[in-house]
Amino acid sequence: MSLMNVNEYSQVNFQGIDGSSELLNSSQVSKRKDQVIFSMDTGNTPAWAAAVMDGYKLVVSLRSKPFLFDLNIDPEEIINYVDSSDHAAVKADLQATLGEALSNYEIPMTNVVKDILLDVPACSDSMNVLLLRNGKKVSCNDIEQNKLQ
Repeated sequence: MSLMNVNEYSQVNFQGIDGSSELLNSSQVSKRKDQVIFSMDTGNTPAWAAAVMDGYKLVVSLRSKPFLFDLNIDPEEIINYVDSSDHAAVKADLQATLGEALSNYEIPMTNVVKDILLDVPACSDSMNVLLLRNGKKVSCNDIEQNKLQ
């Protein structure tokens, strides 16, 4: 509203925050730590949703493992930092925030599927081997076979 010179002390009660400084800023990355921006696919078969905060973006998709981008050092979104221990804290924050949004708001992809992965699955490839608590080793194929039986 400030871009249209609407006085903040007008008689109308507007919701939200003044983001004009970010729109007019030449920086490609928002540095606001108190603000989360949600973005989502709204097509006929919505397949992804994202949360952006403090220069980091977490994208969850129906077709792949989650992506965590560090827009501060990788603005072109080339490197996936989802497995980076240096990014574990920001990943946890964004997972919690996006998970809450997926539960509480009408984000289109939640109408397409029941389960959405917010983290990398422990088993995603038939070659993956998992060490169970009992010491037994199993592969993804073993898990899938047991599930079918």
